[in-house]
Amino acid sequence: MDKDKCIKCGEKDALKGYSFLTVNVNSSSITSGRTTTTTTTESLTGMASCAVCSDCIRKKRISYAIVCGVGALIGVFVAVILFGGFFIGSSYYNDHFPGVVLFALAAGAVAAIIALIVTLQKEDPFVAAMLKKAADKKRDSSAAHLNYVPTDSSLYVDKKTDTLELAVFTRKTGLRTALAATLFVIVLAGVSDAK
Repeated sequence: MDKDKCIKCGEKDALKGYSFLTVNVNSSSITSGRTTTTTTTESLTGMASCAVCSDCIRKKRISYAIVCGVGALIGVFVAVILFGGFFIGSSYYNDHFPGVVLFALAAGAVAAIIALIVTLQKEDPFVAAMLKKAADKKRDSSAAHLNYVPTDSSLYVDKKTDTLELAVFTRKTGLRTALAATLFVIVLAGVSDAK
């Protein structure tokens, strides 16, 4: 990938470079009777890097926040409408349906605002990882299974203890297997400049 231009728009100004560890993530589920067992395998496939302009980072962050906000609004609204009768009683639900709809809208709006705030605070390297994944998926459909893990160790500092924490690393990267601990050590070793 060309590091002299933005991975998204091709712009050559206001670029910032990002480095990632690439992890292949595969899940398979087996159902036996009423029990479904999901197995997730993660394997390190290498490193990747890209350059992204500040404008594309801003646009992607905003579009991602809007999608999350609308999803939260619709999800909470539908959940309250569908399950409201179970919690408040069907006769009260039927008699006060307009009020239930207003409550569902208000609860959905609160969820949407929370989702917007959380997603707008997503750090630039994670937004760049989303753009990198989208660009790679356009070129090769097998990239859909890749997870791009930013190598900047400052992203994984616990705000309370001011130390690097594995729990923060796994929460932010979404890694769920023992590979997370290995990659955390690699990030601690400072691979961000390597390639």
